[in-house]
Order: sequence, then C-alpha cells, then structure tokens
Amino acid sequence: MHNLYLDMNNIVHNCSHPEDRPPPATEEEMMLETFKYTERLFNMVRPRKLLMIAVGMFPCLHDDATRMALPLRRLQLMHRHSGR
Repeated sequence: MHNLYLDMNNIVHNCSHPEDRPPPATEEEMMLETFKYTERLFNMVRPRKLLMIAVGMFPCLHDDATRMALPLRRLQLMHRHSGR
C-alpha cells in the first residue's frame, strides 16, 4: 500500500468510547490507547509513500453541517418574531 489516510477524530472517539470495555479513566490513558491504535493501523498497512493524519472537521462536513443548521435557525427566528 502506498498511502494511508487516518481520521484522528474517529480514532480518538473510538479509543475514548470503546464498545468492548470501560472507557479510559484518564486523558493520559485515552491518549495511550489512541497512540497504540494508530501504531497498530500503521503496522498493519505499512504505507510506502504517505501517512496523512487528519485532525479536525473536514471542510466539506463542516459546510454540510452549516447547511443543515441554517433552515432550523431560520425557523427558530421566525417563531421568535411571530410572538408565539
């Protein structure tokens, strides 16, 4: 495999809210679990050219979330101004 793209939001979420065991007790334990999981993925794939680690919300997802929130915000404002 040439490239490996990791979404750290997903990895951190899964390491801090595991389905098969209790969550880490401290932030340090959560970080250690995140590092172990990331290292395990890297060792399984062994990318030859590129390791890309994405942190934060992807722009397209942020735009989608904003587009979905706008109609709700408009309804809230209309409701507030109608005096109901």
